[in-house]
Amino acid sequence: MNRKNSFESRNISPGQAFFEKMCNPQILRENLKKAIEKSWAAGVPIIRQDKKGIYELYADGTKKYVRLFS
Repeated sequence: MNRKNSFESRNISPGQAFFEKMCNPQILRENLKKAIEKSWAAGVPIIRQDKKGIYELYADGTKKYVRLFS
């Protein structure tokens, strides 16, 4: 049985099927990894947070703090 038929047999809408697929942790991890790689390839940092504060993380591992916690 293919995925389309499995969703149809459960009588869920295409929107619900899409939502279930997008909430799958494995798919979320894969999509997040691709988005980070794409951002880094374009030279755009990702925003992260640690105990010191909020920082931009660059592909080379450089951290640039944009807000420090007191």
